[in-house]
Amino acid sequence: MSLCPCYSQKKYANCCKKFHEGQKPLSVVELMRSRFCAYAMHNAAYIIQTTHSQSPHRESDIFKWRESILDFCKHTHFQGLTILEYTSDTVTFTAHLSREGKDISFTEKSLFKKENGAIRYLQGIHI
Repeated sequence: MSLCPCYSQKKYANCCKKFHEGQKPLSVVELMRSRFCAYAMHNAAYIIQTTHSQSPHRESDIFKWRESILDFCKHTHFQGLTILEYTSDTVTFTAHLSREGKDISFTEKSLFKKENGAIRYLQGIHI
């Protein structure tokens, strides 16, 4: 694979692949980028695994949740990720997306929280 789908300008093998294969991201930015990459690569398991158990986005029916993520991925074109600012527990970013030729890009401030020693996505607020 060439450049990483997280738009870091690094090769996937030197960027998000290690997180998708089990290494824990050490920062919220690494987790944010690896989650964006996972969406672009249709890796629903990683999205589910890196979502905090207290997240309002978490669904009790994992099969249904997985199918919902895959449906979103299948119909979405991931055109870019711009990190605007970050702290130790938040990342504000713009996800550049399109669906059926329409721009569905959005800007979000995501909140992350540790759980069992790993950083997890808790929730986001659209800006």
